[in-house]
This record gives sequence, structure tokens and C-alpha cells, in this order.
Amino acid sequence: MEDRKSPKKRHLEDDEDLDTRKRQAHEELNESKSTPYYSSKDDSNHRSDSKQIKMRALVSTREAGIIIGKGGGHVAEIKDLTGVKVMVTPQVQGVPDRIMTVLGPQNNLGRAMNMVVTRLLEKAEYNDRDSKENQITLRVLVPSQKMGSVIGKGGSKIKELQSLTGATMFTHNENLGNSNERVLNVIGDVKQMVEAWEELSYIFGDYHLRRDVEPCVLYEPGRSQSNYNSPPPSYPAPQAQPLNQAQLLQMAELYANYYPQLQMMAQMQGYQIPVPFVQPQLSFPAYSSPYSAPYSPSIPAQIPKSPETNTAPQTQEMTIPADLVGAIIGKNGCKIKEIRNSSGSQVKFADPVEGSPTRTVWIIGSPENNARAIYMLHARVEAEKIRYGKN
Repeated sequence: MEDRKSPKKRHLEDDEDLDTRKRQAHEELNESKSTPYYSSKDDSNHRSDSKQIKMRALVSTREAGIIIGKGGGHVAEIKDLTGVKVMVTPQVQGVPDRIMTVLGPQNNLGRAMNMVVTRLLEKAEYNDRDSKENQITLRVLVPSQKMGSVIGKGGSKIKELQSLTGATMFTHNENLGNSNERVLNVIGDVKQMVEAWEELSYIFGDYHLRRDVEPCVLYEPGRSQSNYNSPPPSYPAPQAQPLNQAQLLQMAELYANYYPQLQMMAQMQGYQIPVPFVQPQLSFPAYSSPYSAPYSPSIPAQIPKSPETNTAPQTQEMTIPADLVGAIIGKNGCKIKEIRNSSGSQVKFADPVEGSPTRTVWIIGSPENNARAIYMLHARVEAEKIRYGKN
């Protein structure tokens, strides 16, 4: 008698075969995507490929969600295919950035980063096909003790890295608040980003901390006074609509995360904003204001509280280069939508003026949201200037 399997058993076996074929096809596809980035590498030139390396980068809240994937599916997939762990810190209320940590074998870090960057670019928010190439910016966190190895004498090493990978790189001069880490911005397409990440991993792996340097204090979003202690060098801050002293003081006290940008706005108007949340034992000269009694940073209660600020939206104005408007808005408005959603403020562009090199932007919202939007617009302008090689 012919041995016939039950329909239920045949159905289970068919499902298992289908799952196996899908998994094999997925692995082959992923390998084919990664191969071009490694075929030109001479493994003999690199040491300790199996060494465990940890690298960190700042990502926006939106980017973090894309990297993690639904239910953590994407980071689990990266670990299964590459053996590299990709972890993202929890979101801190009021802080637009989170930290991505990549930990795994040195020879697989590039493959893992290929999956991360490819996924970011696949999303409509980052897929701006109006530009020359699909590019993305990664903000790599580098301990200040290692930054010398990245920059090199007279900038020789960072120039070599840019020439080798094709990516654009620039550093921030100051450490992130309450830490020994600095930001290295890396801008490029998928291939350039993967090669840059690989080269940086070898620098990290070959560098040994000396005993005479201070231990590295890692940056934690929300713990410090700012996401950047200073804007990228060589570029002026955007001009903002004048605010009165009471508004500037209140914004600086309530929203310390955006203190550097507010400080620049104040300095352009001849004011000086005290550093927010200063330790009481530190002494600073009193700040005289026609809106209140002399202000001392050790007495937060004396900061003027304007009911109008808390109840009515405020409108602020800034200008941006007219030829960068399209890049800042993004395809179908995807990039400006991200700024609006992340900040909570309305961002509106004035009609272009013929012959004018700038375009007016209005930011409408609460002081906190406006400060966040101005910061994000400023960062976007600086990234686009670097991308297009503008002075």
C-alpha cells in the first residue's frame, strides 16, 4: 500500500521548505550587496580582523526607529547575518538625539554598517533623488584621546581617510557636554560610509590609551547642557529675529539643550546669556535687565516668567542660502517634515525674491520648539554646505 502523508503533515513540510528557501535567498542577496565593498580590500593589510570593536554614533529619534525596525527586527537581522550587535539608547524626553552602539568582530563592522545605511536610504525621508547622489550623514562619537589618530599631524590622516573612502569628514572642536567625546561628521553614499566606518574601526582597534590621559567619559544625551557645544567651524550662525532680553533669558533657562544656539542669537543683539543650571557655589556677575531685578544664575526663581510666552505661539525669523532651500526641504518635503515633526514648530518659507541670495524662513511655535527647530535648520544648512563644498 502506498504510504500517503496526511495533508496537515505535507503542509508543515512545505512551510519548512519555503522558510529554508527564503532564508537562503535572503542570505545570498545580503552577501551580494556587501561583496563590492570588500572585494577591493586586501585583508593582509589589516590586523586582528576578529577583534571585538565598539563604535558609537549620534542618531536622531527618527533614524533610531528605522535602524531598530519593527519590534527590533532589523537589529536582530543584523546580528544574525553579521554577528554584530547594534544597540540604541532609550529616548529621553525633550532630547532629539539617541546613541547607536555597534559592537562586534572588526571584519564584520562594515557589513553591519552597510545594512544600517542602506535601510536609512531606502526610506523616503532619506532618499532624495533630486540630489546628485544618495548621501547620508553619520555623527560618529570619537573619544578625545583618539581624535589625534583620526585627524593626524596637520590634518594629514583625515585628508588621507577622505581620499581613501571618498567620504567628507569634519570634526567639532569641543567635547560634547560632560564627556570626553567629540563628534566626527561623515558624509557620503553607502559605499563611502561603509569604507569610512571600516577605516575608523581599524584606527580604534590599533589605538591604545596611554596611562597618562584621563579615562574617557561617555556622552549621554540629556545629561549635558547641549547636543553640540559649538557649531561646525567657519560658518556663521543664521540670523534670527530679535528677541527681547526677557524672552532670551527664559528660553536659555528652560531649554538648556539649545543654549549654544540661543547664546549666539543673543550675542548678535549685544546680550550675554548666563550659563543655565550653574552650580550655586559658582559666582557670576549679576545680569541687569529692565524687565526684572538683577539676575543671578544661582537663583533660577528670578528669571522673568512671561505668561504670553507660555500661552501664545511666537514667530521667529531666520535666513538661509537660497540655493540650499531645495536640499533642506528634500524630495516631496520629506526633510522639512522631519524638522517640523521633531521640533513641534511650524516652519514656513517666504516666496523667493528675485536676485536675493537668501530666503526667509519663519518658525512658529513655543520657545522650546522654536529653539529646537532653529538648531535643526542650522545643522541642516551646515551639512548641505559641506556636501556641496560651499564656503
